[in-house]
Amino acid sequence: MIITACSFPSGREKETLEREIAAIETDAQFTQYLIEIRTADQKYRQMEPQIQEKYGHDSQEYQDVWEMINLTDQQNLLKVELLLEKFGYPRKAAVGTSAAEVPWLIVHHAADYNLRVQYFSLFYSAWKDGNLSDDAFSLFLERMHIMKFDKYFSFPGPYKHEEKVEALIRKLGL
Repeated sequence: MIITACSFPSGREKETLEREIAAIETDAQFTQYLIEIRTADQKYRQMEPQIQEKYGHDSQEYQDVWEMINLTDQQNLLKVELLLEKFGYPRKAAVGTSAAEVPWLIVHHAADYNLRVQYFSLFYSAWKDGNLSDDAFSLFLERMHIMKFDKYFSFPGPYKHEEKVEALIRKLGL
């Protein structure tokens, strides 16, 4: 199995995405677009374990699937950035829990610490407003901790979720 990728995004493709997003007028359309992003995000990630098992970690097939995962991540990140610019963070009451967590999921898959810092305030507000789950926001911060300090965050328990989040925020200097 060989998967080929094309470069993305060209100026024309970005304009196409901008038009797609500009055409979103209802919560139902917004929800559908977010679900399509989630579906694309998971497509090659779901294939990855089987490809690794069948062909091996060092195979061309495995490298190809990761190339497609990375390409899809780039495409989805642009879509999410444009959506957030137009709509702000999605409200769970308007789009549902699964769709509301799509922006978090896409940024979570990015390996760029500064991108996470860029979206921290928006995600923090979404979490405070109940539009981003405790688990998702904690995972977002814990991954930032790993990226910044190259180790897992340790917090003595038992604790309230908000205590751990606030401790992570202080430790990360956010």
